[in-house]
Amino acid sequence: MTNLLTAPAFLLATSVLVLNSLVAHTQVINLIPDTHKVVAKHVLLDNQMVALGNRLIAHYRSAQEWEGINAQNPEAIALREKIEKEEKEFFAKAREYKQLPPEKEIVRKCEKECSDSEKAGLIRSMKDFNETEDGWKVQSDRYHALGY
Repeated sequence: MTNLLTAPAFLLATSVLVLNSLVAHTQVINLIPDTHKVVAKHVLLDNQMVALGNRLIAHYRSAQEWEGINAQNPEAIALREKIEKEEKEFFAKAREYKQLPPEKEIVRKCEKECSDSEKAGLIRSMKDFNETEDGWKVQSDRYHALGY
């Protein structure tokens, strides 16, 4: 049964490391001019949402596997409780994300005012976010279809 949790444990550890390093950069964003500040905030939030989303995807998959083995196993129950807490964290970050200007506006301003590396970073983070969001939605729907 330990094999069921190996990949999710790795994803969790990776997500936590990424999240910790991203949080350390939040103070820097306050020193940057407006457009650059908004782009940096958007990239930071994209990366945080990717880290949180990947962690949730891993936990959703593990919970679905436990459902087929023994849904009442103490590890399965603890995992569902962890998912509930992580979903709250994820949705709190999503509310913060929605307070940003629309993506099209950010991209338009960035194209005029940002360096090539800022533009590339923004596009990459948006792509990663969209891919993770799609995967999260699928796994979330499957997990909640089990009645959780």
